[in-house]
Amino acid sequence: MVQRKKLKEQSSRQFIGPNKTERRAFEITVRNNKPQPINISVQDQFPISTNKEISVDDQRHEGAELEKETQILTWKLDLAPREERKLGMQYSVKYPKREVLVLE
Repeated sequence: MVQRKKLKEQSSRQFIGPNKTERRAFEITVRNNKPQPINISVQDQFPISTNKEISVDDQRHEGAELEKETQILTWKLDLAPREERKLGMQYSVKYPKREVLVLE
């Protein structure tokens, strides 16, 4: 079972000068409901900007391998029976106030 949840207490929006900065934090919960151990890979991705005025900064990922070009995160896990693990990722996006972005 895998769940991805946005952490509201670590997510925020700031208006600084002509720019907006939005911070997003997510928690991914992985649980082995099987009676035997499993090996699983979990992938997620940081946003990628093709616009020079939009930048993705302050990227944090706990225990994941980051593919620089595609910004794909990969966690490789070995879970015992009934074991649950929590994985985290966080990033901030800085963009002009006139732009409208959907980051969810």
